[in-house]
Amino acid sequence: MNILDKYLSDSKLNFSSKSIIHIVIGNEAADIDSIASSIVYAFFKESINIEKEEIFIPVINIPEDDLRLRNEAIYLFSQAEINPQNLIFNDQIDLKDLAEKQKLKLILVDHNKISYKQEFLSDYIEEVIDHHSDEKTYNDVVKRIEKIGSTATLVGEKIVNNGLFLLDKASATILSGAILLDTSNLSYRSGKTMEKDIKILNYLISEYKINRTELFKNLSTEKRNISNLSSCDILRKDYKEWIMGRKKTGFSSVSLSLKAWLKKDPSLLEEISKYYIKNSLDILFIMIAYADTEFKRELILFGKDPSLLDNIYFYLQKSGGRLFPIEGITKGETDKEKNTSMNGVARFYFLGETLWSRKRLQPILKTFFTSHNY
Repeated sequence: MNILDKYLSDSKLNFSSKSIIHIVIGNEAADIDSIASSIVYAFFKESINIEKEEIFIPVINIPEDDLRLRNEAIYLFSQAEINPQNLIFNDQIDLKDLAEKQKLKLILVDHNKISYKQEFLSDYIEEVIDHHSDEKTYNDVVKRIEKIGSTATLVGEKIVNNGLFLLDKASATILSGAILLDTSNLSYRSGKTMEKDIKILNYLISEYKINRTELFKNLSTEKRNISNLSSCDILRKDYKEWIMGRKKTGFSSVSLSLKAWLKKDPSLLEEISKYYIKNSLDILFIMIAYADTEFKRELILFGKDPSLLDNIYFYLQKSGGRLFPIEGITKGETDKEKNTSMNGVARFYFLGETLWSRKRLQPILKTFFTSHNY
């Protein structure tokens, strides 16, 4: 058991006895960046903690069972020799109870505004580290928000600037994995990579003898490996929700082309419809990113109001999205029935602006919903 895994094991066993529990938590999509940043930053904070009645612990912001959807995380844990059973998931800890007992303090990583589902925790936030657009909330807390490739870069930089080497190779490995995935192996074509990402990653891989090529290749392979997942699992694997204007919106990120997805599941439209209803959404955005001969993006819009979907399309076009409708996805007996289920209608597009990740698209859509009074 390495030093990081021992910390995780000891923390899980002992945190409940502490008078103050500082929880480091990522966003609800719980991608590699959120997971790695929460684990390593909590480890770092606990390593310099001198208040013995207090403890810093990471909480993975998904139920324990959802880890099985993230093959890339499971692979990264194996490379870092971390036992997933030593992690704490959001269904294994009662955050509301800790808050009511005045034992809770919260550090947000990889997001700077807590999900509306966890809004009851907003009064307990003490620090934010993130690389998304600043939502300009919690102005009385310590913040580090910088639009770079990965939050893991900011975590690594903070530790290095504190005059400390990372505490072990396991920490360096999971931070490196997060930076590599977030920046597509430091590719400038991803539109995310910044000089700081390059500097911190190069430091990690050189200092801790990490094979960058092998780590990125295997993580990418595992992230694309969704052969064992249902369409519902694929939709919830990397999923976030926001209230925009008066609308409840859901965003799923998917690494399988629409053509391949339909081949895997000919009933895809009905599965999307079921997921939309299950989550009580007004709009579901499904963002598809994949590579065949080159990197490509596709976008699916699903909702009950066709005119709203059309208005979103026109707004995204005006904003530079370069959307091209994909015809003949699913066919009904008449043109009116195409791409329609009992619960809503779908629009399918090629997304010509390949730099539009969810991180880029969400602020654009937020402006749309608020400015159009939806």
